[in-house]
Amino acid sequence: MTVCCHQRGKNQLCFPSKAEAIFRSAQILHDKEEWQLRLMLLMPDHLHALVSVSGDVSLGKTVGRFKRATANFASVDWQKNFFDHRLRSEKTAAAKYDYIRHNPVRAGLVAAPDDWPYRLELYA
Repeated sequence: MTVCCHQRGKNQLCFPSKAEAIFRSAQILHDKEEWQLRLMLLMPDHLHALVSVSGDVSLGKTVGRFKRATANFASVDWQKNFFDHRLRSEKTAAAKYDYIRHNPVRAGLVAAPDDWPYRLELYA
């Protein structure tokens, strides 16, 4: 999924204290088993996350809880909606994982994916 900040083109997420609050909120949802988070990567004005939810859980409601929490704890001004892509196989998930990890490289922010500090990986 991709969640964008209300004001695009401005760094709103890539600050150590803000990233910590965002990742803490994501970890709480993971620990409560509201979603299974594999990867969350912050870009200056949006984030990418590779998550799954069980069949009886609404992804929209879970993302809404995450956005409300991070709006309060990290003062993030999110856009109203988010973009999601259904991944139907492990091969597709692996490709999306690589795509997300390389996003800062494609944006010219770092030379290699491991150089980007604003990511949370919970399981591979």
